[in-house]
Amino acid sequence: MARLRERSVTDFPSERLGTLVLYAHPWLQVRQRCGRGTCRARLATQMSGCLSDTRPGVRSSVSPRGMTLVELLVAVAIIGVLMAALLPAVQAARAAARRTACSNNLRNIGCSLHGHLLAHEQFPVGCLEWRGPRSQSAARCFAWSAAILPWLEEQALHNRIDFSKPFDDPVNGEAAATEIAIYRCPSADDRPVSPRGRSDYGGLTGERIASPNNPEKGPLVHDQSFAARDISDGLSKTIFVGECSRGPWPDGEWINGRNLFDQAHPVNWETWEDEIRSNHAGGAMALFGDGSVRLIQSSLDRRLLAAFCTRAGKDPAAASSASSAGLLRPASFFSSLNARGAAPDR
Repeated sequence: MARLRERSVTDFPSERLGTLVLYAHPWLQVRQRCGRGTCRARLATQMSGCLSDTRPGVRSSVSPRGMTLVELLVAVAIIGVLMAALLPAVQAARAAARRTACSNNLRNIGCSLHGHLLAHEQFPVGCLEWRGPRSQSAARCFAWSAAILPWLEEQALHNRIDFSKPFDDPVNGEAAATEIAIYRCPSADDRPVSPRGRSDYGGLTGERIASPNNPEKGPLVHDQSFAARDISDGLSKTIFVGECSRGPWPDGEWINGRNLFDQAHPVNWETWEDEIRSNHAGGAMALFGDGSVRLIQSSLDRRLLAAFCTRAGKDPAAASSASSAGLLRPASFFSSLNARGAAPDR
């Protein structure tokens, strides 16, 4: 090290100066007869020559140039291809998540219907004291979806409703305006603003596919309630609540007694009537009397659909054949991912 201190900076080749400075700079003392500033300038010149060696075959460790236009375009193209490959998978996963959320909403509604059944030994009335939309009658017109609020953990909201007055009475205005998340489908269409909370799920009063719905043949009808024994077709073969989340539905309000409909067309049929329809790929969700939720496919035969919409149609064989034929699918996350060739829902 003593010999190293006595040697001048200029005695070392430029390609070795950097290494020597790296390992010996704590002991290196450049003492020359020249002025102090001259030594610093010479040392800087030697180090810069080491770091930017331009001899043939020697590549500099510091690149002075940035990304070229061709390289930038290639990088952008690669990113675009990756996004195009991943976007369908992301959309399918989001659609499956929305179907799962919709299914969970209906399961909660099914548990609430059975809570009402345990408390009162019968399912709720579909509509209490029905009246038409333009009627001046004093009928209360409360929906089944308002009757099950205590079993949806909405007891406080239930207590704010005055059931002795009509549902649209100003006294009930504040409570009726409350939005309940369980009554909203994540894939539902946007609808005009209503002064009352919205519902994307309606009770089934029957069907008009095979015959007129008079008297009403469904499980949730006007001014009448049923016990479990009255559903002679079987709870697992009778639709209680159907999804109506696509298209206009002005009566889709959870407190409104007109939150009911009967089925007259196939699932997802484009019609102005209130029907089972949704934005889910391949069908719409339906809640059965046993609390199960299934995706009713759009290809389901109309006669089988009619059988599911009645409570005592003496048609359990037809309903069983639909299940065995695969036209009803459990509304689970994995079954929705297995749907092939169907457009993603919104």
